[in-house]
Amino acid sequence: LIDCSLGWENWQVGWSSSKKRWCCGQEGKGCESESPTEQHCGTVCDFENRSASCHFRINYLAQAGASKTAKPCEWAHHTVLQDCPVCGGCTLEASGCFGTPPPPSA
Repeated sequence: LIDCSLGWENWQVGWSSSKKRWCCGQEGKGCESESPTEQHCGTVCDFENRSASCHFRINYLAQAGASKTAKPCEWAHHTVLQDCPVCGGCTLEASGCFGTPPPPSA
């Protein structure tokens, strides 16, 4: 598990690319650019009495479904868009989805 709080004060130069992608997708931290699409991924969706960003929902579902489907990110993205129409502007690419966590890095 990657700790997105560790090194946060210097993330631009201190984090690896994979940690930036992971933390951006999981927690909305370390996102190198804020394109309109990436801003949509930070949108909060309220579903089944839980609030979470589109980034988080897609990545969480992809991890949960990684053993159930050959394409966990695509499945998670599709599911989140059905459950959370407000996430419609969050593309799969902008979600930073890995499907499984990348190896830990600094």
